[in-house]
Amino acid sequence: MPPALRSVASSDAGPVRPRNCDSFHVGPSVLAVADGVDDAPFGDVASALAVDHVRRLEEAPGTLAAAAHAANTALRTRGAQTPALLGMGTTLLAVRLEGSALSWVSFGDSALHLLRDGVLSTLTPAEDVIRSLVAEGRVEADGLVAPALLDGGSLFVVAQQALEVGAGDRLLLGTRGLAELAAEDLHAALSVPEPGPESAVMALVEAARAASAAENLTVVVADVVEAP
Repeated sequence: MPPALRSVASSDAGPVRPRNCDSFHVGPSVLAVADGVDDAPFGDVASALAVDHVRRLEEAPGTLAAAAHAANTALRTRGAQTPALLGMGTTLLAVRLEGSALSWVSFGDSALHLLRDGVLSTLTPAEDVIRSLVAEGRVEADGLVAPALLDGGSLFVVAQQALEVGAGDRLLLGTRGLAELAAEDLHAALSVPEPGPESAVMALVEAARAASAAENLTVVVADVVEAP
């Protein structure tokens, strides 16, 4: 039997921001977090729209890349229809499990981590690393690299990345509010001895706030488990 996901999420505005512009989805096979730009108009609308397009993959055929393109087009359409929405944008990190293959696409600085056999790996490169690789000509901007945001503008062709996963693997998706934590703090929070992802989510949120993270914070922890 192919593995399944057991997932828990937490999202809040944090101690400084007046509203939570993050959105998320936790489903049987699709996970997503989006961090709406809160210094532009209607970041919460942008992130909700992006996540909704990814969520539809739970019920209909398609790819994460196609869902991201559809979300970007929808942002442009909404801005044309409602001038007040012009300029809204969002990050998007979306993950899909098909059989034992985990695929993902990423726009912006939301991060995907994998804890496997006690070793923590970051699967999404930092935005500055991506830009430097493009500048050096080591990757093609039209094939491997996403722009910083979905905002209705031109969109690169996005290559889905994939990895084989199995029971015992633990995934972490986090928006910018989690960036204050060092790798060792992430590892410690993800490795809490209590079974299930609930305790890990609580530990991550507590650690981020203790580190004075002021941004909106959304955390999704998903355990890869044997299908019932």
